[in-house]
Amino acid sequence: MYFYTDWVLDDHGNPDENVQYWYGVMHNCFFGYYIYANLSIMFWVSLKRYYLAAIACFKRCKFYGWD
Repeated sequence: MYFYTDWVLDDHGNPDENVQYWYGVMHNCFFGYYIYANLSIMFWVSLKRYYLAAIACFKRCKFYGWD
């Protein structure tokens, strides 16, 4: 969070708002990527578990003759 303060200075010692803006854009891009990566992993694991549960239920129903 250092990059959002007035400590980011240009060559003349003034706060550089352009650099702060682009640091914010890059921060949002990385944050969005991490959210996307984690949600896609969670979605994949959930689908895999539901698929395996459906197969187990189908086999159980077929075993007991509940066709």
